[in-house]
Amino acid sequence: MEGKLAYIAEYRSKLDEENVLVIHVGSNDDYISKAEIKVVMDGKEVPYTMVKRDTIRAKFYYKPINLFFSCEYQFLIPVTDNFKRVRFTMAFPGCEGAPTAGITVSGNKFSAFNKKIAGFIDSVDVKDDEVIVSGWAADSKPVDVQVLYQNKPLDCEITRNYRKDIRDFYLTGENEASHGYEIKITDKTVDNIKVVCTTEDKKTVHKVNLKEDGSGKINRVIDNVTRVWEYNRQYGMKMMFQKVQNKIAGNNVYDYDKWIRKRQPNEEELKIQRETSFEIEPVFSIIVPVFKPDEKFFNEMVESVLNQTYSKWELCLADGGNTMEPVLKRFAQQDERIKYVSLTENLGISGNTNAALELATGDYIVLGDHDDLLRPNALFECAKVINENPGVDVIYSDEDKYDCAKKKRLEPNFKPDFNLDFLRAGNYICHLFVFSRELSQKVGPFISEYDGAQDLDMILRCCEQANQIVHIPKILYSWRIHSNSTAGNPANKMYAYEAGQKAVKAHLDRNGIKGEVSLNKDALGTYRVKYDVIGNPKVSILIPNKDHIDDLDTCIHSIVDKQDYDNYEIIIIENNSVEKETFEYYKRIESEYKCIRVIYWDKEFNYSEINNFGAKEATGEYLLLLNNDTKMLKEDCLRELLSYGTRPEVGIVGAKLLYEDNTVQHAGIIIGFGGLAAHSFVDNEEEDGGYQLRASLPQDLSAVTAACLLTRRSVFEEVNGLEPTLKVAFNDVDYCLKVRERDYLVVYNPYAVLHHYESKSRGNDDTYDKMVRFESEIEYMREKWKDILEKGDPYYNVNLTLSKSDFSLKE
Repeated sequence: MEGKLAYIAEYRSKLDEENVLVIHVGSNDDYISKAEIKVVMDGKEVPYTMVKRDTIRAKFYYKPINLFFSCEYQFLIPVTDNFKRVRFTMAFPGCEGAPTAGITVSGNKFSAFNKKIAGFIDSVDVKDDEVIVSGWAADSKPVDVQVLYQNKPLDCEITRNYRKDIRDFYLTGENEASHGYEIKITDKTVDNIKVVCTTEDKKTVHKVNLKEDGSGKINRVIDNVTRVWEYNRQYGMKMMFQKVQNKIAGNNVYDYDKWIRKRQPNEEELKIQRETSFEIEPVFSIIVPVFKPDEKFFNEMVESVLNQTYSKWELCLADGGNTMEPVLKRFAQQDERIKYVSLTENLGISGNTNAALELATGDYIVLGDHDDLLRPNALFECAKVINENPGVDVIYSDEDKYDCAKKKRLEPNFKPDFNLDFLRAGNYICHLFVFSRELSQKVGPFISEYDGAQDLDMILRCCEQANQIVHIPKILYSWRIHSNSTAGNPANKMYAYEAGQKAVKAHLDRNGIKGEVSLNKDALGTYRVKYDVIGNPKVSILIPNKDHIDDLDTCIHSIVDKQDYDNYEIIIIENNSVEKETFEYYKRIESEYKCIRVIYWDKEFNYSEINNFGAKEATGEYLLLLNNDTKMLKEDCLRELLSYGTRPEVGIVGAKLLYEDNTVQHAGIIIGFGGLAAHSFVDNEEEDGGYQLRASLPQDLSAVTAACLLTRRSVFEEVNGLEPTLKVAFNDVDYCLKVRERDYLVVYNPYAVLHHYESKSRGNDDTYDKMVRFESEIEYMREKWKDILEKGDPYYNVNLTLSKSDFSLKE
């Protein structure tokens, strides 16, 4: 090991400045400040530049070698064209047990690096009717990508895409160069190709085998390293390194296989299910499009249906291209509940699914894939829900993945109850998805225009017209991870993401909602919906204040100097300030800005009554409750809140709040956290989306914090404002729950971002009277909202812990 206080990880060139050597070093601020760094090139000391990089990479990248660093640094060293060697050393005088760290870089190796085009083939995704090869190439000059088959240009589609991870890692500047590429090949006879990357003076060739070898595995690049790179590309470097750390540290999410084995139905329970009779006995039509599956996996999928503890089902199979006739015939002869149709041609995923749908005669439609698994109790649980909720239109369950190589279940997806805004941000529902035959006839067939995201389109159309949607918080479906599966190879399939984007936009259009839908570049497969603000409503911003005019001034100027929405008034609610400077500030700010008024509340501090008082003085259609120790960080913060708040079904909109160090203070509130209610993902890095990306995606929640809470004035009056009994704590949670009782949505919008310097103004609850008051407020909430506390937050999941805010598994 090269030293306990710093570790030299790697070196390379800076792509857009090839005469700059870049050395990566992991360390901490305290260590680096004490380090004596020396760079010698060919016997002569030379200058360098130090760049501090992403701290998450440092925390988790170096953990496998038992080094715990908070930072990573890049040292940029200008070198001459023909240098022989560079010696980089770091010494830590006065630090016991810290030997000098160093590395020598030869000019020959550095020159050889610069003669190559950096790049990698990330994945090869074999689909029903095409093969998609994804990779990247980066150089100081533009890189051209071509595909050769038998040394001749191949007729295929090549799409270039932006790769933030490559730009950041190789320091290629702030440009959005298209380092990534996706190659779509529809000719199924093609086996071996060459991906040729060239600049005006360089050439690199990647050989890619598109066919399977004798073991049934793709002879290509999907290994652990590649999956790490792919996760990086999809979700960003911070999340990638957190996932790596979780795997290494044995976070209980990755003990899931043991966890689920203890909780899945045992043989005795399955026997009882088989013997159970229901008053309502629906027939389930499981529709599965089939196209050249791995026969072993296909057989196991069928067996998982045959093993269902509920017996009233039919399996409807449509074979695209007529490739599985003997196998399908054998299964149909084995069980009369299995139906199939052999198609003369492959109609694509939607066309094949529609052909299976035409075979269906059941009361409910169940969507399945030809290589996945239904859990034995899947249909039993659905039948149980139908008996408990007669007339239910839509049912969906939780899901996980099954690694065929490791024979292990992993990555559980424990979902919230129906969550419209979360669904618009991405297909969180997916499998198991069940909908009534009557609803199927209303919404129509699958549409090939949305192939790749046809399930999202169907789910959106069903949910638009469903009378009742029920979520079963149990794992009833397992995706299969194997060499050909999208579960194991979440490659960058731009056609699928773009199809999903179109599906969400079509959903908005059908519902008369004006807004734009775009892809989230750092989390492909999710979507950013930017709603139009309906009208030009006036917002009354209510800011209680007692002294602390520095905080207040920062808050006000983040609004008046920065926001791009200008139809607002700011009402400062003065509450027993004692400093002369405070009142002088009020006079100055009122005279400087016509949109600012100061009103006076001379009673004791009661957050609820103060805001209720301010609301009566307000003239706006919307109220924004805002703490004086907040600061809006983006110019569209107010507009973002309004864009959700002016939707008629929305009663409240909350923001994403960060501590001063840009870690998360608030990303929504979950009922039950800490025994009553608390914030989600506290202390996460800002860009860490957390479980299901829920810290980074808009969603409906039970509550958000009143530190920044937008609400329609009419809704505020409808529920009689904030509860005066709750003087300090939980008044925002109580208000949100009252609004939810009236069937309005409470939406968390992470695109409205603020700093929150929590509790500066009020102080801590550290006196006896304050603690007594706090306990009484807890008791009030427990009694008033005991139903939701007993049943659990519908926007959380009963399988997840209430003792931490990170959405980890319940112990």
